[in-house]
Amino acid sequence: MTNKISLITTAIGLVLLTRSTAQLVFVPDMELRTYLDSVIPGVVDANGYIDSGGALALSAQELTIFFDWSPADITGVEALTNLEELHLLHDETGVAIDLTVASFPANLVELEIWSDFSISLMPQFPASLEVLRLGEIYNVPVLPP
Repeated sequence: MTNKISLITTAIGLVLLTRSTAQLVFVPDMELRTYLDSVIPGVVDANGYIDSGGALALSAQELTIFFDWSPADITGVEALTNLEELHLLHDETGVAIDLTVASFPANLVELEIWSDFSISLMPQFPASLEVLRLGEIYNVPVLPP
């Protein structure tokens, strides 16, 4: 009986430990939620959260977002902790997209922000970043290190 209780206690502890390392990250931009769910179905829950420790969030290694809405906010993308490539694209020349970027995924290796974006504040780039492609970006006062 003692072994069964010990086994159950250990299992509960592992479940609680696993749950405590995961973090729910809110995605405030409704358009981004819809887009993310179209490319990674189920990654954003009904309340607008991404579980950073969930299998869907951990499976994403590359993400390309084609923006056709403005203002746009990519807050929440940082929850895709295994993301190595992030491409933020807009192809309608002459129409600037107001883009809010709170932070980038920590393991990002390649970042591309291309064509008619207005970004008033650029967060610090992750230390893992090796490739940076920027084009036609407006209102960025200073690029971070």
